[in-house]
Formats: sequence, C-alpha cells, structure tokens
Amino acid sequence: TSVVTSASSGKEPTFDSRINYPVMKAVWISYIDFASILTNKTESQFRKNFENVCKNSVDFGLNTVVCQVRIHGDAVYPSQYFAWSHIIAGLGKNPGYDPLEYMCKAAHKEGLYIHAWINPYRVATTSSPKKLSKDNPYNKNSSIGFELDSGIYLNPAKKAARNLVTNGIAEIV
Repeated sequence: TSVVTSASSGKEPTFDSRINYPVMKAVWISYIDFASILTNKTESQFRKNFENVCKNSVDFGLNTVVCQVRIHGDAVYPSQYFAWSHIIAGLGKNPGYDPLEYMCKAAHKEGLYIHAWINPYRVATTSSPKKLSKDNPYNKNSSIGFELDSGIYLNPAKKAARNLVTNGIAEIV
C-alpha cells in the first residue's frame, strides 16, 4: 500500500511505500480540539483555522499532525460507510466540502506529514453524540454492535463490524 508522505523541508509530498521520517514529532488534534477549529465554521473559517494549526506546528518544530477523522462511527470526510460527523455542521449534515482533503493539502503545503486517527469501534459515549445520525452504521444495523453503560461500540467479534472498520480504513488510505 502506498501512502502520501512529505518531509518537513517544505517540499511537496511524494508517494512512498513507507513512512520515512527518522523521528516523529507530532501533535494530536482530537475531536475536542476540532470544536474550535471546525465545528459550525464556514469552509473559509475552517481552512484558516487549520492553516494556523499547521503553521504553529511547524513553528514548534513538529513534522506531523495526527487528526482524529472518525470519532463516533462518523467521519470528517465524505464516506460511503459512515455518516458525516456531528462535529462539523451538526448531526449527519454534509458541510459541502471535504475537511480531510483540505487538512492533507494544508499539512503538505507546510511540509508536514498527516496521519488519520480513527476510533474503529466507538459509536457513541454517554455524552457524545447525544443522538446518532440516521445514516450511522449502528442505526442501520444494530446487530453489528452492543450497548454498555459507557456507550455504544461496534462488536469486533462480528464479521460485519470488522468489514465495516476495514472498508472505512481502506477508503481513507
């Protein structure tokens, strides 16, 4: 499998079959961080906010941004398997652009690597999201998961859940 990589020298990313930096110096941008960067922002506001994240990362001597792109059985990119994330524009709402695509472009423009972080099995916690999108895979087929006091999770013992996770990873790569 090929991955898109970029050195911290400001060069355009290249395709390579391995991650080739000698030392990863990264910042993790969680869905909680996205609240001030992405949530209920226009595309223009989001772009500016994420460009600032990238510039600050470079200023701090980092070479990688790790962005949480699948949080609760949803996605911050157009997915054929997962609903739009509630953290962008509201429950299951298409923002009209691809935040992940822009994150990749902005990171590479600054010479940063970007890694997509996913929570493969978490569908919901007791506090977030309060409600699932009708397009959430668990709402479409609850037999792929289970509910606990702490939330809803896909069941890795179920082949359909494993396939969903695998397919979701493949569409990112």
